Amino acid sequence: MVNKYRTALVSSFAILALAALPAVATAGGFASLSAPADVTACVDSASNLNVAWCPVPDATKYSVEVTASYDTGVGCGDEYVEFDFGTNGTSFETALSAFDYDFGSGPVSACSLWVGVKGLNPPKGRHSKVSQNNPFAYADQNPIDPLVTTCVSDDTALDPTCP
Repeated sequence: MVNKYRTALVSSFAILALAALPAVATAGGFASLSAPADVTACVDSASNLNVAWCPVPDATKYSVEVTASYDTGVGCGDEYVEFDFGTNGTSFETALSAFDYDFGSGPVSACSLWVGVKGLNPPKGRHSKVSQNNPFAYADQNPIDPLVTTCVSDDTALDPTCP
């Protein structure tokens, strides 16, 4: 008899929990946000990567993904590593040295960078670990040569063209 009531009580709590989910919840998971309308990336003379993008409606955070290619003896691109950064704003800056990677014989600097950004609207509470498969938008300037200064000024990304 106790198990019967426990099952009914657990079922009632599950129904209440589902009813309390935010509006972004759908039957298949959490609704996707759109990709940023434009992403720009450039390297400044102080050896920083600067990225900017148009805001995504309903996004509260952004994921900046940089795929760095390396030359470990065969040519640029024979190795690569993905880096993921988070930010609350619509621009991001990091030193190019953040992409130095040690493959076992000392740090190697990246020879090429590929930059993408996606909007995030993470759920709160016990659903905070839910993965968001929102689409990335990629920089118009990809691939980026980290040895060539392309920013107009230091610490300033190229202005994205926002709708």
